[in-house]
This record gives sequence, structure tokens and C-alpha cells, in this order.
Amino acid sequence: MRSAWLFGQLDLSGKPSDSVPSLHAGPFYEVWTLESPWPLCVLLVIAGLTAAWFLNQRGKQRRALMVGGGLILAAGVLLLVAHFVTTTREALRARTRELIGAVARGETAQLNQLLANDATVLTSGQPWIEGRQAILEGVQRTTGGPYKVRRSVVLEEQQQIDQKHYAQTQVWVRIEGDGFFGRSWWRLAWRHEDPAKSIDDWKVVSIDLLDIDGMEPQSLRSVGP
Repeated sequence: MRSAWLFGQLDLSGKPSDSVPSLHAGPFYEVWTLESPWPLCVLLVIAGLTAAWFLNQRGKQRRALMVGGGLILAAGVLLLVAHFVTTTREALRARTRELIGAVARGETAQLNQLLANDATVLTSGQPWIEGRQAILEGVQRTTGGPYKVRRSVVLEEQQQIDQKHYAQTQVWVRIEGDGFFGRSWWRLAWRHEDPAKSIDDWKVVSIDLLDIDGMEPQSLRSVGP
């Protein structure tokens, strides 16, 4: 009954809250070379073609080939490196989307692999649901039960590396289900459980509901999951 009340309130069609602070962006060179290399690659290709044309017009065909070809080759190498290198921010982005998808589909088995044993759900920084098992049971009773989510969309996402083995992600998500829809901001704290394992081995230690359009997050504290 409490879960029914919660989902009945999710008529969330307002604008995103200005009260949610953004996370710090990653290093400029990492973002534009490894995570989003296309703008730089396009600039390198344009610069290469322009340089080749300019030098060729002056009868410097050999130099035109070397300079123009070198810039275009650099663009190709950059794309290749970006394809094979996964940054920590990219790994966190993928893990965050996995978690959102698992919750939306009510897949507790997959969610279990993403949560740390001491994971906690918070509302505006205050504990609400404590422990991995309690979180899994809450998901099983809601999106894994009668409150199916037909569609979930990540509208905005941010990542911040705090320390070598600690990080945060922040997402603005829209969900659509039978009789409810809405948008909400969530902040996830991640811990790299075993430094000896791959870059993908991040576990969620806290899930903080920061903002729901049309509702106060603290109002959920009187509602069971």
C-alpha cells in the first residue's frame, strides 16, 4: 500500500531542480581525447585538408602530403586509442546505466552484483533504506512486482573521481510506467572493492535521492519501499 502511494505521486513533469549542484568535470585532456574525441578529430581532419590545399597551391606537394597526411593520421590514431582505452569515468558511466536498468527492470540478481554489502539508499543525505538485502527486497516489491517500469531514460549524467578508489556519479532519470511517470536526480557513491581487479569492479555504497519533480525527497521517509 505504501509503495502504491509512492508510485501514485510520480506525476513528475516539472523542470529539473536548480538546487542540485553539478559534479566536477573530468580533466580536459582526458574528456576530449579519450571520452569524446570526435570534435578534436574533426578539427584535425579539417586542419589537415586545409594545410594540404594551402601548401599544394604553392607548389609544395611533398610538404602538403606530409603535413596534411600527418594531421589526418593523428585523427585516426586518436580515434583508435579512444576506442581501446576505457577511462574510469567511462567505466562508472557504464556501471551507473547498468544499475538504472537493473532497478527499472526489477532484476535483483544483476543489482546484487552492483551493490556493496553496506549499500544505503538516502533521501537528501539522510539514510532511508540500509543494507543491500533491504534494497533488493524493496526493488523486488516495486519494479520487480506490480509497478513495472516500461521505459527508463538517462537525461543527464555526470562523473567525479574523488580518490583513487572512490567516486561519484549523478544522473537525471526519466521513468515511465503504467499510471506513473516522472524525472528525478540521483547521486551514487562508488567504491572500487578490489584494486587488483579490473577498472569495472566498482560497487555502489550509497544511492542518494536528491530531487523529484513535484515532490520533496524527505517526504518519502514516511513511506516504506
